[in-house]
Amino acid sequence: QQAAAPPAADYEKVRRGGQYGFVAILLDLIGIAVTLVSRAAGMVVGLVALVLLLLALRDLSDALGEPRIFSYGVYALVVSLAGALVALVAAAGAVLTVGPAGLAGAALGALAAVLAATYVVVVVVGYLMNRIYDMLSERTAPLSARASEDFGRAARWYWIGVLLVVILVGVALVIVGQVYALMGFRELESVSPPAAGQGSQVI
Repeated sequence: QQAAAPPAADYEKVRRGGQYGFVAILLDLIGIAVTLVSRAAGMVVGLVALVLLLLALRDLSDALGEPRIFSYGVYALVVSLAGALVALVAAAGAVLTVGPAGLAGAALGALAAVLAATYVVVVVVGYLMNRIYDMLSERTAPLSARASEDFGRAARWYWIGVLLVVILVGVALVIVGQVYALMGFRELESVSPPAAGQGSQVI
């Protein structure tokens, strides 16, 4: 069943959601580059991007009549924060429970724990983002064919990239997915309700 276009009054929320989403994904892409220099700084930028994305998803969820778009975004934020906390606790615990002689082993153990926790978080958040982009693809189809197509491609490439994130090609595919999401949000910034007596506008 094809999704229906939102009421004319909700188009402002769609455009605002597109604006928030565009900035959020742009920050997320910047955060990937920042992570290459500083993992901590990259995490901060990524979390800021996720909060902005939540604002976008809240507006789009309300306007498009799909509450899971927002709730999955909340889950992604909670998992990200919990994963970061677990990684910090694991690293600190490994170092504090050994003496200087075992410091090298503790460092390796802490690194393994952090990497394992990070991968689990990336996969879970990746799955949630895949579902969000899928729902955006379906729900934006009556508003913009181009946005719907971009979100569909974002869902596919993002998920494949997440599964392969342990190798360099996975990161590249995640970036490809985010670029498609960026274009999808950009398209939503300019949607407008159809004129009286006309069907839904499809761009």
